[in-house]
Amino acid sequence: MADVTVRVAGAPQLLRLIAESDAETAAWLRGELVSIAEKVAVDVRGRYAPYSQPGAAGVKPKLTGPGRLLVVQTLRKSRGLRRRKNFGPLMMDRAFLPALDDNRELVDAEAAALLERLRIKWKEEK
Repeated sequence: MADVTVRVAGAPQLLRLIAESDAETAAWLRGELVSIAEKVAVDVRGRYAPYSQPGAAGVKPKLTGPGRLLVVQTLRKSRGLRRRKNFGPLMMDRAFLPALDDNRELVDAEAAALLERLRIKWKEEK
């Protein structure tokens, strides 16, 4: 499977600032990051649904660590169903990767707007 990453310039500095921030700001930021990933997850679900409605419902954004945000399939493999052996890679090629490619500019713009809101929030707190 392909490893695809959207990198946001200044992420290491942002992560350092988050680590130094209060718990309320960190929680707010985590929520905002998940909302950005949710927009990609909605697109993935739409592309996944023709192949498997239950599988599409299991696609969710997940924050796994500082600055690491994923859109993942949260459902476990269904043992009772007969399914293609290459179903996972097929969904990567037909749902996950195209959704990421189509939403890359949106993710970049949303991340930039989030950084600006964070800058304003910190400026107001000082």
